[in-house]
Amino acid sequence: TEWNPPHATAGSVSGKPIRSGSYRETYESIPGGTRLVRSMSMELGPAMGLVWLILGWLLRRRWNAATRNIKVLLESEHR
Repeated sequence: TEWNPPHATAGSVSGKPIRSGSYRETYESIPGGTRLVRSMSMELGPAMGLVWLILGWLLRRRWNAATRNIKVLLESEHR
């Protein structure tokens, strides 16, 4: 786990149905906005591997939408 506001956060998860996983987010103020980098990796069990084939595209879409929403909130004038 990493907690370094306002620059980075990170964590890990383990247990069913995900064998292990980790995520990391970094935030950097740049001219005209914020550079936001989000990443996640997961080791899936056999059953989740099959589910990922079916639902992976939806989860990636939601991840990308969440990233855009976070960026909008970070750059909003009403913090």
